[in-house]
Amino acid sequence: DRLDHAAIGVRDLEVTRTWMKNVLGMETFRGDDPEFADDDLAMVRNGRSFVALLRLPNGESPLVGSRSQRGHFAFRVSNEEF
Repeated sequence: DRLDHAAIGVRDLEVTRTWMKNVLGMETFRGDDPEFADDDLAMVRNGRSFVALLRLPNGESPLVGSRSQRGHFAFRVSNEEF
C-alpha cells in the first residue's frame, strides 16, 4: 500500500523534533501513547508521512549518510527552509 514509517537514530529527541516541525512541518504523533512515546522514542508526522525518532545510546554514532551504509531517506525542502 505505502511506506508506514522510517526510523532514524538521533542524539537529542527534542532538538530533532523541533527541527522537523520548523523545517518539515512535522507534528508529534501518538505522544500520549506509551507504546510510541518514551524517553527513547518519539513519532512525528506530516500527513501520511511518519518518522520514528530513536534516541541513540550514549557513545553510539549516527549514520554518516554515505551510500555505502545503505541507510538513508530524503525530504525535499528549499535552501531557505533548510
